[in-house]
Amino acid sequence: FTVIGTVGSTATELGMQFQSTPVGTAGANDWFEITGVQLELGSVATTFTRTGGTIQGELAACQRYYTRFVADSAYGFLGSGVASSTTGATMFTPAPVTMRTPPISIDYPTISTIRYADGANANALTSLGLDGNCSKNILAVTASSSGGGMAAGRGTWIQGNNSSTAYIGFSAEL
Repeated sequence: FTVIGTVGSTATELGMQFQSTPVGTAGANDWFEITGVQLELGSVATTFTRTGGTIQGELAACQRYYTRFVADSAYGFLGSGVASSTTGATMFTPAPVTMRTPPISIDYPTISTIRYADGANANALTSLGLDGNCSKNILAVTASSSGGGMAAGRGTWIQGNNSSTAYIGFSAEL
């Protein structure tokens, strides 16, 4: 299907909705699948193409602008590094693809902890910021904790704090 419409010149957002009203008695077989959606400027619809040629290529193209590391388990691993003080550390992780530029911002929930080399101690993460050593290929953050107890030069890592949805996201958006 091709749908062409006009968007007002003052519009700052655009949303799309797909809807179905099943009729009959198909029950579990009342469904539809949407794939290959393409939104573009202009009055002529072009043939659908994926930016990267494949779904994996499309993901890699997207990850050049934003990538997110998710804990995936209650205490899942998010990055490793070295303590710079009793309350701070610098963590590094390789980017899954070369990003467009070094990241300009990060986002994260407040459900992560810093754990240090002895493995027995974990402190709540109080802040996380981009480190000056961040590049297009190596993502670096400076992590702070109010708990103390770390020793400069010792290994550290960031993990979920009993949350499989903990994450660190890196943005190189325009």
